[in-house]
Amino acid sequence: MPNSYPTDVKTAVVAQVQSGKSVATVSADWSVPKCTVRKWGSKAQNGQLFCRHGPQPRLPDAAERHLYDWIVGRQLVRPPVDRAFILKKASEISLLVAGTSVGEGWYSRFMGRHPQLSTRIAQTLPPKRNCVTGGDMATLFDTLAKLVIELQLDGSRIFNMNETAFQTRKKSKRVVAVRGSTKVWCLDPAVNFHLSIVACGSAAGFVVPPAFILPGTTVQLDTFCTSVANTVLRLRRLRPGSLICTYSKSG
Repeated sequence: MPNSYPTDVKTAVVAQVQSGKSVATVSADWSVPKCTVRKWGSKAQNGQLFCRHGPQPRLPDAAERHLYDWIVGRQLVRPPVDRAFILKKASEISLLVAGTSVGEGWYSRFMGRHPQLSTRIAQTLPPKRNCVTGGDMATLFDTLAKLVIELQLDGSRIFNMNETAFQTRKKSKRVVAVRGSTKVWCLDPAVNFHLSIVACGSAAGFVVPPAFILPGTTVQLDTFCTSVANTVLRLRRLRPGSLICTYSKSG
């Protein structure tokens, strides 16, 4: 089976030959047979160096380049597109330029002609996190730093809070994205969870007892106590979606 050389190697070899270097020197520098170097030079003079073998693709080169740019652009602005979406878009273009649609065979050959693209598993990203920008983070940091200095806050007055929700398992989505990129996200509009636990602790080591949040559910018990690290949690009847715990030190 003959060797296959990438396009950048062919371009560099032809450029050196056209600049005046001998075929023998270029052949030794790039480890390409002399006959192959001469063949590339001859094809370059006739404008046939990068002509592909076999039938021409269904879509014109310009259309495929625009389709590739569209896939990369969708990854940048989110959400990225999947195989079905690409086939739908390519079929719309093909119907305009060729009068016929494209199928799975075209998609496989398209991915082969663009090795920079690959099928990836997109991580789900809630809409609220998708709206956060670098400017928002800088504003938050500057505001916190200003308050810490002005109010002379120490570790006992600085708390870090986080929540964990018991929710239904999110289904991963296969999308097409640039190979090697770590930023592959898709939006998850669902907000279907049953119970959230909020934990909060100070920089000085004090930990606030966990709070339980039940969206859309009314607590039916007037008082329910449980001991958590020598602290009594009192769950009271509140309106739906409210925080349902208070605490006091147990004796």
